Order: sequence, then C-alpha cells, then structure tokens
Amino acid sequence: MKNLKKLDLYGTTSQTLPSSTEHLEGLEYLNLAHCKNLEIFPESICNLRYLKFLNVNACSKLLKLMENLKGLQCLEELYLVIRSDNCLSLLEQLSLSNCNVEIGVLDHIFHLRSPKELDLSNGYMTAGELPNDIYHLSSLQALDLSETNIHSMPATINHLSKLKFLGLRHCKQLRGSLELPSSVRFLDAHDCFISPSWQRWLWGFLLNCFKSEIHDVESKGGWHDIQFGQSSFFGKGISFVVPGMPHWIRYQNVGDEIRIELPMNWYVDNDFLGFALCSVYIPLENTYRDAPAVSYGLGCHLSLYGDQYGFQDYISFYSVCKCYSGGESSEQVWVTTYPQIAIQEKYRSNKWRQFTAFFICYGSGSLKVINCGVTLIYEQKRKLLGSVENLSITCSECPRNEELLGKLCFGGTPINELPAIGCLFGIKILCL
Repeated sequence: MKNLKKLDLYGTTSQTLPSSTEHLEGLEYLNLAHCKNLEIFPESICNLRYLKFLNVNACSKLLKLMENLKGLQCLEELYLVIRSDNCLSLLEQLSLSNCNVEIGVLDHIFHLRSPKELDLSNGYMTAGELPNDIYHLSSLQALDLSETNIHSMPATINHLSKLKFLGLRHCKQLRGSLELPSSVRFLDAHDCFISPSWQRWLWGFLLNCFKSEIHDVESKGGWHDIQFGQSSFFGKGISFVVPGMPHWIRYQNVGDEIRIELPMNWYVDNDFLGFALCSVYIPLENTYRDAPAVSYGLGCHLSLYGDQYGFQDYISFYSVCKCYSGGESSEQVWVTTYPQIAIQEKYRSNKWRQFTAFFICYGSGSLKVINCGVTLIYEQKRKLLGSVENLSITCSECPRNEELLGKLCFGGTPINELPAIGCLFGIKILCL
C-alpha cells in the first residue's frame, strides 16, 4: 500500500479518514469531494509529502482543515468549495505556501471568518491579484504574500481591522499605492516596490499606523510583540522593512549610530508623537551560501541622556529569507517608530534632551548598517518640517549637502498643500 498513488473516496460517509491513510507515503492524488459526514482532517495527512492533488469540495461538516500545508511540499492543486457556514469554522491558521492557487480557491477561503493567519507565500496566483472578498476575513491578523506574482492589492483589504502583519517580500510586480488598514504593526516589504511611487504613500500609511498604535495603547493599555511564522517585531511602535531610504528622514548619518538634540519642552508638546528611525543595511558574504534561507535581524538601542545616561530601551525585528544567503540582496531599509509616551515620567524634562539610536545586526546572516537616520513625528505637518535652516527633507534631485541651507525641498513628500512656515529668510530655491 505504500506505493499507492491514487485514492478516490468521493462521497463516502465516514466521519474521519482511515487511519492507514497517513502511511500511504507515495500517494499523489486524494479526492474527498462530497464526503458530507467528514468532520476531522488529521494533521498526520501532512506526512503525504508527495501529494499533488487534494479535493475537499462540498465537505459540509468539515470543521477544521490541517492548519499547516507546508508539509505537503509537492501539492499543486487544492480544491475547496465552502457550502456551509459551519464548514472550517474552527480554522485559525492556513498555509498554502509554495502552492499554485486558483482564484476560485481564494474566493472560498475569503468567505471564512475564523482564520487569524493566512500564508500564501512563494506561490502563484492565477489572476495575479487577491479577490475583493478578502474583507470577509474579519479575524485575520497575519497575511503573507511574499514572493508571489501579485501585481495589485484590492482596496477592500483596508477593512481588515485586526491585521497586524503583512508580508510582501520580493513582490516585484506590485504597483501603485496600497490602501492598507492602520492596524498593521509590521510590514516586511524588502526587495519590493520597483515603482518609486511607494514613497508617496509610505509616510501617510506609517503615520496612520503609528497613531493607531498610540491610541490602542492609551485606550487598551500594553504593548504587544508581533510574531508570524519566521518573522517578528519586538518592542514598542511599528516596524516596516522597505527598499530605499524615505525622503522625509530629516537627520541622517553614515554608520550605525545617530544623535540629535530634542527641542526645548519636547515632553509637553501634545503634537509630538515620537520618533521615526531608520537604518540602511546590506548583506555581506557569509558561510551560509548553500543554505536555502538564513535568519537575519536588526536591533536598535535607544538612549535619552543629559549629564549622564538615563532612559534606555531596545526594539528589534527578525526574519528569514533566501536572498540573504550569499550576500545577493541589495540594500534595504528598516523603518521603525518609537512613541514618546513610552518614555518614563522621570525622564520627561529639559534635563534629558540628547537622543541616541544605535543599530546592531544579528542572526545567522551577516549584515552591515551603512547609514541611519531619525525624524521627529508631529501631528501637524508644519512641525515635522522644523526650522528651515536645518531642513534636510530632499527628493532624489536635491543633493544632501551644505547647499540645502538655501533650499526648501518637498520633493517626494505626500503633501497636498504648502505648510505655514513663519520665516523664509535665507531660502533661495523652492523644490516641489
């Protein structure tokens, strides 16, 4: 029986699969369509590592599919049609990683309300996009679309109010601005967004997510780490991994450390939300060139001091990707935010105005931080720009050097009106 390649149980009345099924190591085809009494789909079915075809259409009493299909490494075709509100009502995690996913399968998956995690990474979508019905996944907290051929995102994804993690690694065909929910806390989009238009919406999206995070903490209390699969973010605030340094990072420095002086009375400014921090990093040659994927991560030590070091905190993200084995990936940027409400009360005075961010790399893959930066985040845009003489928000056409002292640049920023700036003394050029 170990050599059996095809098993057709269409329409059988059994409530469970035969116990011997898991021992059919060579099985390639399994048809369970219209098994209307089938209630349990055992995890042991993942032992069928050569299975290519699986049909569970019209299994109206099926409450739970195996949560992780990654064990079915050869799975090419999955047929799932949901005809009952009770079908798969207990399913919380579903992985279709490395699968070719028909649009019909997604249509039916997206009518489930129970899944909290959905992994579609490393797969091929026949339509190259997600159905609009994704908004039905009202409980979804994590969605991984990394290394897929997706080229557009439906606007209805904005209704996923519980979504915390979104994976878009190597989604090189993705175009245009994304209407994503402000609930997102960790976006991994390294080596994505070939079109430069992503810069135009990233600031607005990050600001909305950051304000949402602050509101949640103030109303519900507590900070929550984000973990999904092999990706995680630990700390307060939100975390994005994107290609290229955002234009609006005001203070920048070569290397892995940056220091700035906070404005007077920063701690009583209700418009001051916190900090946007970023680090540009590149992979180095390492000893894991033959590994299918390597782990990598960045951390950031935050310090606030005056005459002596006072407040300190630490935030970090971690992930696993094949592009970091052998140093083949281009430079990427970690953008993270840190809320000022997280700073302890005893450090909220003009005595503590020196702010330092120091970035470190860790994991099995070797990385190097080559540039870093920080921007103060304000509720009002005019305060974000700060004093004109120190302005360093530049587009790709404006050089980052001493010439900026006479130039006011809004290139690449998402503004739709000029902010009110009290004094334009010394400004010779206005770039829009």
